[in-house]
Amino acid sequence: MDDPSRQRSWYENWLGTEGHAWKEPIADRNSIIHHFTRVLRLNDINRIIDPTGALERARWSVIGYASHKEYACDYLLKWYNGLVEKQDKVDPVLAMQIKKVSDQTEALGDNRFEYLINSKVFENIFSCGFKSIKETLLDNHYLFQVFESPEYFVDGLIGFLKNKRLDQASLLKIWAMGMAVLDWRIESNQATIHALQRAIELCAEQSNIKSIYDLLQAYGPAYVDLVSDPTRFIIPERWCDERGEIKRKPGVRFAYYRLYGW
Repeated sequence: MDDPSRQRSWYENWLGTEGHAWKEPIADRNSIIHHFTRVLRLNDINRIIDPTGALERARWSVIGYASHKEYACDYLLKWYNGLVEKQDKVDPVLAMQIKKVSDQTEALGDNRFEYLINSKVFENIFSCGFKSIKETLLDNHYLFQVFESPEYFVDGLIGFLKNKRLDQASLLKIWAMGMAVLDWRIESNQATIHALQRAIELCAEQSNIKSIYDLLQAYGPAYVDLVSDPTRFIIPERWCDERGEIKRKPGVRFAYYRLYGW
């Protein structure tokens, strides 16, 4: 979104004093705020919009719900994310312990952060390599969740791609696995498919592979450049979202910013 007036208009409509975001449930609201501010950091070079007010209001709204068990894992997830960011290597045992707490919270009642925590845990465990992947999938509890929610398996693939250098054939195999377990026609799958595409393209960049976008499109044109509405679906924070715009040949436009209706 390059037009400053459109940026301001979108901000006021969604995050202004009477914005739509404040009428949404707290989990959805925080997802909207998180994704907007993340894209804002990437695009608003001249700092035209100051999101401080919206962020502060969001923090106080979370405090108001802190005593509700369905939101208790919000702080657990933030703590875990902060710890992972500071460590050079993910501890798969710690990841499983975080998931165990989340699962127990869900057993007691509605855990609104279950999906976000599971997504992050699968991403981090798979990033540890084949041994951790094998051990995880041999655990019936984890395997059942993958069958029940295949998005977690694809989140794992996204985690596996982080800081990896893979050849073109391996990247296409991972893309094929993603297409096999997710359906582009299901709207709730689309953000995960798009994140996998982005992770593959970033991995291709760091592996000096230049033509991966065209190959992904040839393998499954319906799966490329999908977008999801963050006001309707909870979209996890993934490592590939923070890396900026992907370099492509002229004429190929990255659709990431359309994710927010820009």
